[in-house]
Amino acid sequence: MLFYTPATAYEFASSEAIRHTMDKVRTFSFAKGLLGQAATSADAVGMQFADGSTLGDKNNIKLRFDTRFVNMAMTNQL
Repeated sequence: MLFYTPATAYEFASSEAIRHTMDKVRTFSFAKGLLGQAATSADAVGMQFADGSTLGDKNNIKLRFDTRFVNMAMTNQL
């Protein structure tokens, strides 16, 4: 996705859509062997979202989706 304004990026990063999209990414990555040979499932790698919720292994967070900076851009604080 391409976002032309901070507001649209913030909206996506704060929505349920990002969880759904990233679930597809991790499922695809596992199916294609992109998570490594030791990965026994798509849950091998953890993802944390802006609301603090996670997908996958909470003890192995590799992707974090943080809305702080895009929120600062929305409010002209950058």
